[in-house]
Amino acid sequence: MRVLHIGLVCAFGGAETFLATLVREQRKVGIEADVFFTTDLGASSQFSGLCRVGFADKELLAETILRGGYDILHLSNHAVPWTSRTLRLIKCDVPIVVTYHSLGRYESKVSADAVVAVSNAVAKHIGPYCDKQVRVIYNGVDTQLFSPGGSESSERPIMAWVGRSNDLRKDIAGLVAVASCAFAREFQVAVVDGSPPGEECSPYWLPKDALIETRKPNAEMPSFYRKVVASKGFLLSTSRSEAHPVNILEAQACGCPVIAPSVGGIPETVEHLVTGFVYDPRGGVQAVEEGVKWLYSGDNYTRASEAAVVRIRRHFSSERMCREYADLYSELIDGRRRRLSTRLYQIGLKPVLPVVRWAVLTYQRSKR
Repeated sequence: MRVLHIGLVCAFGGAETFLATLVREQRKVGIEADVFFTTDLGASSQFSGLCRVGFADKELLAETILRGGYDILHLSNHAVPWTSRTLRLIKCDVPIVVTYHSLGRYESKVSADAVVAVSNAVAKHIGPYCDKQVRVIYNGVDTQLFSPGGSESSERPIMAWVGRSNDLRKDIAGLVAVASCAFAREFQVAVVDGSPPGEECSPYWLPKDALIETRKPNAEMPSFYRKVVASKGFLLSTSRSEAHPVNILEAQACGCPVIAPSVGGIPETVEHLVTGFVYDPRGGVQAVEEGVKWLYSGDNYTRASEAAVVRIRRHFSSERMCREYADLYSELIDGRRRRLSTRLYQIGLKPVLPVVRWAVLTYQRSKR
């Protein structure tokens, strides 16, 4: 089985981390998966040695699809608008899967054979606009990579924040507000910012001793979370909107408790008062403080840390995610018949595409 995954930009976000994890698992079980993006923002290294990576600013998506002989096209919802013309041009006749990674609008420009949501919250959000039953396949974590482990402890417990500070939905201003509170002085603030170069968070609004790392490779994140756990710290989320946050899954897989708002798919990701604390964002810093008090009462920290590891392995492993997508692919392929007329059209289209590629790339370079 050959699968082409199509995203938007190759950045340091959760959707790209999800994709790298899924491709790695698919390759393990014999699924030949490749990826294609519009452009590279520096995160393509996570696919190095794993699969073929294509970029629209260097090659045509149409050529990649027709020459690749793919059985399935798997799109991120963010990729739907820019791929729609190509799919119409080549009269795409292989099954299309679209996975929704956000609580944004429903994209109808591509007629998908299957629509997947990464949480029940997302499924509920797009359901009224979709003419198909929305399936829920939760994001998964490589629990061999993200697992508890030893690390040197710091002098103070770490309050960690992970995300793209340039994304208003992540609301790093919430971290700034929390860090300015009296109760937060007991913690070392540590930020891993996945924003593009030049758009990182400013250190001037955080405590002087705050630790800020930018565009940290995913392979190095387990050691970061283990360091947080060794300090007896936690991961704080201040997001306004989340579908099924990968960073929260990864933190819990390493035994790091989470304090996060009850928005989007977070209540499905963090089990309140079991693996962490889910607060009402309308409560602001007082709600976060309530979560901190709960976490450090009695043996709550130890119990939450242990419960988080068990829950992630049981419900959110990358193996489970891969298996559910493979079952979906097989179901779609078995029920699809390719038309001879479409195949003949595509064969006739192939010789023309190199000329189209030259014209498109020449135009793109002239606009830089």
